Amino acid sequence: MKILVSLAALTVIACGVLITLFTLGAPPSTRELDTDLGRVREQVAAAEEERSKYGGGLLVTLIDLRIEALRTNEAFLEMKRDSLLRRIDLKYVVNGTAVAPNPDRIASIERDIADTTAQLEKARQEAAQYTGGMMQTMLIVQTATHEATLAQLNMSLMAERYGFVVKPGQSPSDEPIGQTIVSEDGEAL
Repeated sequence: MKILVSLAALTVIACGVLITLFTLGAPPSTRELDTDLGRVREQVAAAEEERSKYGGGLLVTLIDLRIEALRTNEAFLEMKRDSLLRRIDLKYVVNGTAVAPNPDRIASIERDIADTTAQLEKARQEAAQYTGGMMQTMLIVQTATHEATLAQLNMSLMAERYGFVVKPGQSPSDEPIGQTIVSEDGEAL
């Protein structure tokens, strides 16, 4: 009887250890991906609706830039989700090293997103103060620029979080964070 109890206890412990080992470093869940994918699809729909309000020009170009960044992000997320559902280990390897999330880079991008969101809200408030004219037009263009920047930052965040390669031949983790400092005058040109 004692042997049976001991074996049962060892089996439970072994199962717990195996479950822990399999969940450590586990890929994102489809629930997380579905949430991000739903958010991106809502943003695409909102951008397309906004685009339909304008006939052309700089503003439409900025909105188109935002839409393309969002669609690229959507494609990345769908690809990652499909790979999880089909049990395919989707990893990008650059220079012999698998691309992995970099917590420092994620934190930096999240700070940039917060800063850009604050600038966007400020630009929206300023634009709402005007009913037309050159000043409102410039503020609307500024708002569209911040929205396009935000879409690019979100794409960088998802790429870093889910291990996508944004630039061919370079991992997002290899990019320097912040301003590049040049050591000689010739490099500044």
